[in-house]
Amino acid sequence: MRLDELFGLFGKDTNKLSAEESALGRKAKGMYGKSIANFQKIMDQNAEAFDKQPLQAFNQWFEYYYDKSVAQTLKTKEIKITDQNIDKMAKPLIALASLNYYLKPRTPVEGFEKLVKLGTMILGNDKTILKIVQDTFGKFLEKGAVGSGANAKDTDAKPKKGTTYKTKEGTFTWLGAMWVNEKQQPGSKQVQATLTQLARDEGKTE
Repeated sequence: MRLDELFGLFGKDTNKLSAEESALGRKAKGMYGKSIANFQKIMDQNAEAFDKQPLQAFNQWFEYYYDKSVAQTLKTKEIKITDQNIDKMAKPLIALASLNYYLKPRTPVEGFEKLVKLGTMILGNDKTILKIVQDTFGKFLEKGAVGSGANAKDTDAKPKKGTTYKTKEGTFTWLGAMWVNEKQQPGSKQVQATLTQLARDEGKTE
């Protein structure tokens, strides 16, 4: 099955989108337009910096505008952003960040999936950028679908040390190897599994 058949690539048939997805797409489109306008303004004002160190300049703008770095947004080394490709990757990354601003995905993969599905709503008929989205995030999702890439990273990730959750059985904190309660006693197997998965779902991993 092709990716466009699996995910409804780029949302060509908006009738298949839920009302929530359509509303999300419209909000992301508005945010994307404002973001591009600001990015273009900053590039014009700092042309020399963007010319000499394009990736560093983009990263600084991105983190300032979205309060999150590109690395934090992607959380994968499989999608490489360099001085050589930032020119073509800038708009897809801005589209992803604009979408995530409203989506607030639990994992980066959730944002990738929505960008692939809602691409046309957010990016319009910009076929060049849509193709980059497909070639980058679409192919990444294809790898995840067969047990590698995104899904493998999410299911193997360890919780961040110090992550804490309150449960009916008490308050548990991840110390690096297991979840322990206030008395430094390890939780049950069910607690270990449930809280570890919750941390992964919420992106509280390292």
